[in-house]
Amino acid sequence: MNCPMPRTVGRVVALASMILVAACRGPDLVEPMQLSILSVKGPGTPLPSSGTWEWRGNSQVLAGDTGLDPDRMEWIVRDAIETSLLKRQWVRARPGEWCDLQVAFLGAISGDVDESTLIDRFGFSPGPQPEGTPTAVGALIVILAKPDSRTITWRASVQALADLELDAAVREQRIRYAVDRLIAHVPIR
Repeated sequence: MNCPMPRTVGRVVALASMILVAACRGPDLVEPMQLSILSVKGPGTPLPSSGTWEWRGNSQVLAGDTGLDPDRMEWIVRDAIETSLLKRQWVRARPGEWCDLQVAFLGAISGDVDESTLIDRFGFSPGPQPEGTPTAVGALIVILAKPDSRTITWRASVQALADLELDAAVREQRIRYAVDRLIAHVPIR
């Protein structure tokens, strides 16, 4: 049986699509940002709808030859992960308190790559950049693990083309958007 989509649902879907495109556009961006996300569940999923977490080990962002400040990028990613988890009712545990999950990440930005290099090195290409735009690729891997068994419960990666010439505020907006879209894939009951 074929069920037509009610008109209001169609409007909501259209509005959500427009908001999604607007959310990943900055004032200096011509095209919406395209993301490639891979999400893998491990044992113990889905996770409860709320809980506590802590940072695990040394998470970092590698900026390579891009000229970007890796410490600033790391702070943005940490803050974006914390904000995204909080939106999903996961609260950071106080130091020394027991937690439900441990969180770790590794981010990397590689400069001066063309589309064929992206496909060769990363197995994907989010699409061509506007002519004359410096092309780089950004990737982030996030891991959630059980603290008692150190079993990885969930891991995911997000990749996108990056414009190294973007204003710092626009770059931060794009990173936060990518992290939020990635954390949206956490398997919660």
